[in-house]
Amino acid sequence: MRLLLVLFFCSLSLFNFSFASEKDSFDKQINQTYQKFINAFVELNVDEIDYLYDQNIIYISESKNEAIMQGSDKVKLIYQRFFDRVKQKNASLEIGFRILNRNITDEQATDIGYYIIRFIPSQKSEEPVSEFAGKFLIISKKAKTGQWLWSMEMNNSAKLEHYFSSKKENDLFYSNTTKIEIINER
Repeated sequence: MRLLLVLFFCSLSLFNFSFASEKDSFDKQINQTYQKFINAFVELNVDEIDYLYDQNIIYISESKNEAIMQGSDKVKLIYQRFFDRVKQKNASLEIGFRILNRNITDEQATDIGYYIIRFIPSQKSEEPVSEFAGKFLIISKKAKTGQWLWSMEMNNSAKLEHYFSSKKENDLFYSNTTKIEIINER
């Protein structure tokens, strides 16, 4: 009888180790998606961003004027228009993510956190850097290829202090964005 109990607890611990190991692997894969998004955003590369979205993405923007959008082609168009405006001004962008919570199942992950976007104008413009923050909920699903794709995204605005006061959570993605002081020159 003791042998059966020992075998039972050994198999249970192997199951828990296997699940924890798989979750760690999923965390790393999903975190890589955020880093790829950041790289594409900084490069103003809409095709690389499009590659991270499921083709049937449901996108809920913070704008009260926008309807709920479905389809990666519509999301791609949003980023293309935004990036075109940035390029016209010879400006650049930075973005960061801080994930506070992630819930993973075999085929789906739900992330909740904050993001920050910095608009860095050209030096010729003599305009200051501007930044804004927001809250987001992103649901990723595992594609047949094994890649995690964003299948739903919802965001709205938040105070910058919420982004900067958020703490790193375990192995969740966390941008090391430094706070900048915007000084008004007179």
